[in-house]
Amino acid sequence: AAEIETARASQAGDEAEKRAASRRLTITFILLLIVGLCNKIFVKLMTFPLYNYPVFVNLISSFIYLPTSFAYILPMILAGRISKAERQIPQSVFIVMGALDSITGIMQLFATNFIASGSLLILLQQASIPLSMLISRVTLDTRYSRAQYAGAVVVIIGIGIIIAPSLSGSEAAECHSLDCNMLLWSSVLVLSCVPMCISTVYKERALAKIDINPIYLNGFVCLYQFLLSIPLSIPAAPLTG
Repeated sequence: AAEIETARASQAGDEAEKRAASRRLTITFILLLIVGLCNKIFVKLMTFPLYNYPVFVNLISSFIYLPTSFAYILPMILAGRISKAERQIPQSVFIVMGALDSITGIMQLFATNFIASGSLLILLQQASIPLSMLISRVTLDTRYSRAQYAGAVVVIIGIGIIIAPSLSGSEAAECHSLDCNMLLWSSVLVLSCVPMCISTVYKERALAKIDINPIYLNGFVCLYQFLLSIPLSIPAAPLTG
């Protein structure tokens, strides 16, 4: 009888832990949605007064992560809270991630700057869903359900419906200025999802066997993202007119 009670208590404890973990996951997911939405809104609002300075906005957006991240990283290293295995990760891994993220950042920032519709920005960035599925399927052999494939197809159809009017001859004839060419910047925004998805898959593959501190990872990736964004700003600058 004592063993049965012990087993029941253990089972009840496991169920309570699962419920608590599920609640934490739900709360984290909701916070992620809120923060992600706010980030997209404020980035678009930031481009209004700084419309002619997307290069500066891109650089400062990358740089701002450095003091906030390393204000945590350096004390944690000194306190021994960052493990030796984490500190021994080759810097080349962070450089690759930073390079991919810098390409993504500058493409997305310029597209956000020149696309007027906020709702269109949100929709076009959903192109990352089918692209990430394709890249992870090819590189990681990830399997997806039919419902997931159907969802990806719906996203593709939605994007096609939105940008189809820009392909018409009448609208193309009326639109000559850089900031009016919605099709161009819509394409740039969609293509920016390619290096973004490759970066995500690369992170998953390169760090699969290491339990790395996310702030430590973010700090070093942002460091190289900022440094590599500087030379990328040179060919991008003429696009500002």
